[in-house]
Amino acid sequence: MKTIYLLSVLLFFPFILLGQDNKGTNDYPFPKHFFSVNPLNCLLFQQVGLSYEFKPGRFGYELTGGYIYPNHKAYSNYFIAGITNYASFGDYSGFFVVPQFNFYFNKPKRPNKANLFYVSLKLVYKYLQLDSTNWTQWHHEGDNYYYYRKMIDNTNIYGGNLGFGYKLYFKHVFFDVYLGLGLLNVNHKMIISKEGLSLGIPKPGYYKVYNPAKNDSFNNSSVTISFAFNIGGAF
Repeated sequence: MKTIYLLSVLLFFPFILLGQDNKGTNDYPFPKHFFSVNPLNCLLFQQVGLSYEFKPGRFGYELTGGYIYPNHKAYSNYFIAGITNYASFGDYSGFFVVPQFNFYFNKPKRPNKANLFYVSLKLVYKYLQLDSTNWTQWHHEGDNYYYYRKMIDNTNIYGGNLGFGYKLYFKHVFFDVYLGLGLLNVNHKMIISKEGLSLGIPKPGYYKVYNPAKNDSFNNSSVTISFAFNIGGAF
């Protein structure tokens, strides 16, 4: 995990240094430091984070990081890992790191108001962990049948997306909307103590017990749609 943080900083820092020379693109004095949060992620999609963008001119260099908390909701998989029938990420916790590189098509024409459009490349890394003595859904078998497991699961999710965004700025307050398309890879490393099939009830009537515990791994990837709505301040 420390390695991922270090790599993100090393990738991000040189672009900030390069951005120091990216001058003369604004006709008026304009903020360069943008801090924001995504309220939808925080309240509904179990990802509480903070975004910082350094924007010296047409290029913006952004880094988002935060905590993933368990919300025990079935819809969480779509927002954590894309379309997948494996695992129930609403039961997991962890962290995420997202470096982002933006290019703005236009520049501000007024000192206190701007409508900015940009294209963006996002790199995504998420680490999630489950260590539970409770049954958790592992796989949907169809006809409302599910495989449940008691297990430890360490999951790495990585990928990226490319998309377009719009930033509305007014007197140090801004709103940012982003929509992109990308790919996420999901890697599970599990230690399983029990598993069984059940008809929509999170406690199988018949299940296998592994003693010693069984080691297993699983990988899958999916095309994802990325949507973000951020609110913040610029200085």
